[in-house]
Amino acid sequence: MTTESLDALFAAAVEQQSDTPDAVADAADAVRRTLTAVLRTRRDLPGLTDIAARVHALADDLGKRAEPARDRVERMWNGESGGARHSPVSGTRNAAALPVFWERREDGSVEGRATFTVAYQGPAGFVHGGVSALILDVGLAVANRHAGTAGMTAGLTIRYHRPTPLYRELEIAAWRESIEGRKIRSRGEIRVDGEVCVSAEGLFVAPRSGVSDGDN
Repeated sequence: MTTESLDALFAAAVEQQSDTPDAVADAADAVRRTLTAVLRTRRDLPGLTDIAARVHALADDLGKRAEPARDRVERMWNGESGGARHSPVSGTRNAAALPVFWERREDGSVEGRATFTVAYQGPAGFVHGGVSALILDVGLAVANRHAGTAGMTAGLTIRYHRPTPLYRELEIAAWRESIEGRKIRSRGEIRVDGEVCVSAEGLFVAPRSGVSDGDN
């Protein structure tokens, strides 16, 4: 991955919020709502078989119109915000994403807020630990880019301090700790009501042409 594509990915992850109509994002939001509704549905719900048939019909229709996967991936990385709109964390065009929107802070950190639904459940009533790790990995990467240098994850240490609840607004914070040559170290936390639920320490490596400060 080039420095330019990394820059586009992480910049767009922060800036992709827009009032411009986006039919793909609208469709993804509809699928997201459908997924949450399905997970809250009892299997003995009257009419569920008919609903399933209608959803299958919609999926079949869209599948016939969709691009081949290889072509679509190439298009995502050529002029479509470096793939950020399709991110599993921040992508408005990805129905699997919440999505989480990141806000820049003057001190170089980034912050996001999220409310996880049952689609992200691990233990009963709580967010799956792997989902928390994914969110923090992306948050650290976005913070690195905001601080001046993007990089790829080389190592990620996750600590679980307390269960992370579903259906509660969570605060996500990430910031760069240091940079030495191509090595970038950063940290992040997921909090609820100011209490840390999950924390992360990450080691990232910048592309050889992508170090903007601390260059050796």
